Amino acid sequence: MIILQDNTIPNVARCICIGCFDGIHKGHRAIIRAACQYANNKGIKSLVYTFSPFKDVQVLLNDSEKIRRIEELGVDEYYLQEFTPEFASTMPVDFVRKLKDKFGVKCIVVGPDFTFGKGGTAGVAELDSICAQMDVECIIVPLVTQNGRKVSSTAIREALDQGDISLAEEMLGGIYVG
Repeated sequence: MIILQDNTIPNVARCICIGCFDGIHKGHRAIIRAACQYANNKGIKSLVYTFSPFKDVQVLLNDSEKIRRIEELGVDEYYLQEFTPEFASTMPVDFVRKLKDKFGVKCIVVGPDFTFGKGGTAGVAELDSICAQMDVECIIVPLVTQNGRKVSSTAIREALDQGDISLAEEMLGGIYVG
């Protein structure tokens, strides 16, 4: 897997999956696998586009473990976006346009609760609409559940806070390494 830097982004077509991917749990894996499958079927690169940790959020994986687990899923490229005030103020249409221009995006893959743009005000319906206008395919991966409960980093943190390591590991799909 290649870790892209702003000055080393080859001009190739990509399928990009977007998210914090802070735990690489079962939901994250479903999104990443969908992006890899699309990219493989189209003969283009798969890219995980993720963000630096938000302040005051318990990180489920350190950066090296996160990258290792993403690489194991067969991803071609990885890009870490610093979550700066400037980035946070990006309007939804500008965000998608920048992804298309900077990364040659042909397809964007996200989960059903993905939000983006200034204040996180845009969701998957807006993403789908913007992508259609820009001739970019949009794939919304269905929600992943475990025993009727949504698999999410928040649910994993709650399980850990309650001392339920086995529930956290079920949602993670592996051993919690802290």
